[in-house]
Amino acid sequence: KFVSFPAGPEFRTTGTLSIDVSSEMDDFDGKFFVYRYLNGKLTKVDFTLDSEEELVKIKTKQLGRFVLTNKEITDSVVDPNFGSNGESSNGGSEQNPDTGANDFVAIAAAMAIIASAGILLSRKRK
Repeated sequence: KFVSFPAGPEFRTTGTLSIDVSSEMDDFDGKFFVYRYLNGKLTKVDFTLDSEEELVKIKTKQLGRFVLTNKEITDSVVDPNFGSNGESSNGGSEQNPDTGANDFVAIAAAMAIIASAGILLSRKRK
């Protein structure tokens, strides 16, 4: 599940972000991992799961892009071999083993961008 606040607002005080996971509870078997995607890195986020209300609750000062999954992601960088300009940062001489986790992270990043574009398009139509 992807939840995106593209502007990534930051607040002075900590608040609680509640995310409805009622449709994921059965599929995820009540097992959740929550990550924030920021500056090309995926960081694991502490959260509480309210099983009764079927909500994941995150205490944070900053919103952004969040990924909720039932599997732990061990890679924290979208693609460590490429810099922000798209060129290989290590000359292409060293290859990381393919664990499949980068595929998921890339999909998460792409979905977040697509969601952002959809929000912008809907705002322009009004």
